[in-house]
Amino acid sequence: MKKIVLAILIVAVLCGVGYLGYIIYQSSNIKSVELVGNVQSLYLVGDEINYGDAELKVTYKSGNIKMVKLNDKSVKVSMFSTSERKHGKMNIIYKDYTMKVDYDVMNTGYYYLSEISTVTTSAPAQPVSYTHSNTIKAIYLDTNGVAMYFIKGDFNNGYTLFDGHYDSNYNYKISGNTLTVNIGKDKKIEIKAIYENENWTYQSESIITNDNGLQSSKTTQKFTPYATRSIRVKTDESLNYSKVLPQNLEVEGSNSVVKIKVGSKDLSSAGCDVYIFISFGEEDFLSNVYVKINNAMINGGKGIDTQNYVNYTGRAAIRYDGFGISVTQDLLYKVVSSGTIL
Repeated sequence: MKKIVLAILIVAVLCGVGYLGYIIYQSSNIKSVELVGNVQSLYLVGDEINYGDAELKVTYKSGNIKMVKLNDKSVKVSMFSTSERKHGKMNIIYKDYTMKVDYDVMNTGYYYLSEISTVTTSAPAQPVSYTHSNTIKAIYLDTNGVAMYFIKGDFNNGYTLFDGHYDSNYNYKISGNTLTVNIGKDKKIEIKAIYENENWTYQSESIITNDNGLQSSKTTQKFTPYATRSIRVKTDESLNYSKVLPQNLEVEGSNSVVKIKVGSKDLSSAGCDVYIFISFGEEDFLSNVYVKINNAMINGGKGIDTQNYVNYTGRAAIRYDGFGISVTQDLLYKVVSSGTIL
């Protein structure tokens, strides 16, 4: 029995030595290791590493080439962390080869437009600057790919809010070194984090070309982060309406009644937008916000069912949960035939 155990141990040792020799042989016969493709280089705090489409191209002295995935157990990554905002340099290690990759980490939260400039073939750029209190647009990046988009509106110098928690057209994603914020259908802002001389710039560029494919203008937008604002809020007891034609709105006492076409499930047939007003008291950043209502806020996400209810006056429950508060209000509507509203 002892001889059998001894024989097994000898075989195991020999196999281990043989494998180690094989590894050393492989390493010594590598001519080069290259990183091909693109590792994601922009992250938000708390994100996991994303290897993108990158691989290692291992070229041996014999001329043979092997492609190695970065999530292969033979590849090690060090010096990568997204615990805080930073500019870092990660190490991608394969055997005796180390490749260094720069990466940047952004915070989630608010970013407001602080400068915009446009340069054309006939005129130089003339930057227009904004402070946090008079900016014309801002973005809030949540931790789950949801974006909230604020834009200066017509209500008492306030801001219209399109909330991605209720409207999936407002979201963001990161690819490579670019943060793409979708602000509605077919509209987006592409932001890059630029770290130079220990300073950060969050910048978006859009280029317009002429019919010959040559650049005719370039608009640059710079965004500045803003610390989380206070939660001292107050709301208005009435809903706010915009773009309302007289024939699309009735008044019953102190209440406004919106006319909606029969068969419609949303407010689009009323020819108006409806908003919930939220004020942030003494806060001078996005102090007056008008949240645009959509179906996800109406009747628990069911919208308004007007099917076969002509000349019916109803009450829809509006609820908005945001900024740490919950706002509930009633929307009065009247169902009319399809030919009534212009």
